[in-house]
Amino acid sequence: MTKSTIEKAVMRRVWRIYVTSLIVNKAAFAGFLAVVSGALFGRFVFVEAVIDNMLATELGQIPAFIYTAMTTADTPSLLAFAVLCVSVFMFAKILKRSLLVLPFRTYAV
Repeated sequence: MTKSTIEKAVMRRVWRIYVTSLIVNKAAFAGFLAVVSGALFGRFVFVEAVIDNMLATELGQIPAFIYTAMTTADTPSLLAFAVLCVSVFMFAKILKRSLLVLPFRTYAV
């Protein structure tokens, strides 16, 4: 075996371990899931039109507007929205736990 083939084999293993550690890491998985579901939601729903329509409604009618938008939406956009919400909440929970574990030091002046 030549030096370059050994280096390629080692780098392939390093890359495989790196990708596996990213998949296993819950925070990275939640972030990836949020990005993918957000992209899918943006692809399924014309968000600019929804915001324009929401701004055109009266303030008291916004809950009815949201209810109507959710009940008349198609299944893929609802699934993408649900996965987006769950992944954002999952990421926030992981972030909260990790911030509680970090030691904060205060120094007397």
